[in-house]
Amino acid sequence: MSAGGFVARFNAIAAEQGRAGLTPAACLDGWRRFVDDLAEGYYDEEWADELDNDYWIRRFLGRVIVDSVVRAEAAWYVAEVEAIDVRFREIWRTSSRGADTPRE
Repeated sequence: MSAGGFVARFNAIAAEQGRAGLTPAACLDGWRRFVDDLAEGYYDEEWADELDNDYWIRRFLGRVIVDSVVRAEAAWYVAEVEAIDVRFREIWRTSSRGADTPRE
């Protein structure tokens, strides 16, 4: 599968999840911005529900990166998501929310 094939598979997963029109780059950027906002303290206790709503991007990416075609043909994309995940976990561990994670 070519890079275009990865995009086609991404688009198919997005459509299956009711997220047609998303792009791989926009999702990476959205996940990165979410983590940046968390690092800057945007999500405090008052915004807990908002955090859970905004976490949709990672839930969606979770569906993408477990796909066997994506893993085989776009390992670079999986690695990008996982690198952002590492930063997320570090920030989350040191936040006031502690071990709580956003609701699936």
